[in-house]
Amino acid sequence: MVEFMPKPELAKMAEALIDLTSIKRKVSQQLETVGGPVDVAVISKNDGFVWVKRKHYFPKELNSRYFLRNSDAAPVEEEHQDG
Repeated sequence: MVEFMPKPELAKMAEALIDLTSIKRKVSQQLETVGGPVDVAVISKNDGFVWVKRKHYFPKELNSRYFLRNSDAAPVEEEHQDG
């Protein structure tokens, strides 16, 4: 069945399996070596490497141009304080 799943569904399933493993380790006596923020990518012959979900290692406020450049979102207006 997995062989015929679309790529987006495979990515969701991979992330879910990581989440399930993390929960299992939390409730058992095993070390918690799985969990936290997870990066998800799909690799295929046709598309190559494609990020599905990627965490960022810096706060949005420090590099807002990066997020504007990589999204369809409207520009974020910066707030100025008088003082």
